[in-house]
Amino acid sequence: MWSYLRENRRKLVDRTAAGVISLGGYSVIGIIALIFIFLFGQILPLFLPADEDALAEYSAPAPTAERVLLDEYGQTGLWLDAGGALREFSGESGELLETFPLLGTAP
Repeated sequence: MWSYLRENRRKLVDRTAAGVISLGGYSVIGIIALIFIFLFGQILPLFLPADEDALAEYSAPAPTAERVLLDEYGQTGLWLDAGGALREFSGESGELLETFPLLGTAP
């Protein structure tokens, strides 16, 4: 009789352990699937067309601007003029903040 109870207890422990191990395996597979879904959501915008919304409108910083760039928050911008000076301006108002001469050029 004791061997019968011991056998039933062993079977119960074995089934519980198998269930816990299976649950752990399915959990790992589910977590990996969620990671792939997250990565897909992060990478998807790379394959979509760019959004070109105007952040602000103001007159051109200078007629001699070769390149103009604006930070991602639209607070400050830079332009490189034909004379080789880098000029910082406010993104909200377009007001000139500072001039940085490059390569020995005068401001």
